[in-house]
Parts: sequence; structure tokens; C-alpha cells
Amino acid sequence: MFQDMYPSDKEFEAAFAEVEFNSALKPKYLLMSLENNINTRDMIGKSKVTLEHILPKKPSNEWKKDFPGKIHENYIHRLGNMTLLPEKPNKELRNKPFKEKKKEFKKSSVLLTKTHVSKYSVWNPKNIDKHQRFLAKSALKVWFINWDSIK
Repeated sequence: MFQDMYPSDKEFEAAFAEVEFNSALKPKYLLMSLENNINTRDMIGKSKVTLEHILPKKPSNEWKKDFPGKIHENYIHRLGNMTLLPEKPNKELRNKPFKEKKKEFKKSSVLLTKTHVSKYSVWNPKNIDKHQRFLAKSALKVWFINWDSIK
């Protein structure tokens, strides 16, 4: 009965792989939920984390080379372009090039940032898509419903 109300795993993953957000609250919740699924310590209590737009909202000329005009608009609000960082490094990074951001990501206490975002050598549309597909697959583990156990 309730199963008809929910999307299939395939539909959920496809929608999650394309999702965009114009505000910080929902993506921060989603990323914190994904982080808490892989991180065994209480991240919220340990440090204040903020939402980092890897491709900055106000890109420098260096960023504009890979993300001119409409391409920037198409990727800035994608969940795959967002990660979590403690407040201080996030403020310091602002619109710095990815090479500089990556150094800070490698030191992060946030595992999604440290182990997944920092593995990319460049940050471009292809890697934002790739990262978002990874997040979509991870989301299936967090919001999985085992219908067989409910019947």
C-alpha cells in the first residue's frame, strides 16, 4: 500500500543525481545525514559546520575559465558542488582556486569532504556530476526502505 507512494530506488537515485538548492538548509541537512552515515562520531556536537560551495557563487577569473556564464549558473546550486566545512576554513576559502581549497579539504574533520571531495585533481562540470552521482548512491543507503520487512 505505502510502497506505491514512494519512488523506486532507481527513480530516487536519478532525482537525487540532479537536485539543486538555492538555500543552505536542505543541502546542509542532506550532507550532514550522509556524513553521519559514514562518520561514527557526533559531527554536529564536535564542531560547527557550514555549507561550502566548492565552485564559488562569485567566481574569480580563474574559476570562470572552466565555468563561463550559463555553465556557472547550471552548476552553482547542484548538491554535487556543495560540501561541509568548519566555519573558519570556509570563510577563508571563499572564491579561491580549487587547488587551494583542496589543501584545506584534505585536513577536514568531515569525512565526505576529506575522503571524497579532496580526491579530485580538478573541479569541473564533469566532476561535479560524478560527485553528485556518488552522493545519490550514498543517499540510497541512508534513506533505504526494506519493503519486504514491512509486509
